[in-house]
Amino acid sequence: TDKGFLELFDIAHALLSKPTLRPVRIISQTMPVRGSEQYDGYTSKLYALRNVELLEPTITTEKMHRLYADCDIVLLPYAEDVYRLR
Repeated sequence: TDKGFLELFDIAHALLSKPTLRPVRIISQTMPVRGSEQYDGYTSKLYALRNVELLEPTITTEKMHRLYADCDIVLLPYAEDVYRLR
């Protein structure tokens, strides 16, 4: 995927295996339901990690603002080659 979704499991798992003084929680939207069936097993593995929270594929602007306000860091792992012209 072009937003790094398929990298989340490895990142979250690595964070769990090397605990820090302040736990890191990853919050991400899930993939759109239509067309992402091939990733269902992967998404289930993400749900099983205690430091991952998956949101619906579409969230409101208000929800996004609350998430920004409640977090310490925002990572936007967009692929430059995909989004360069957007």
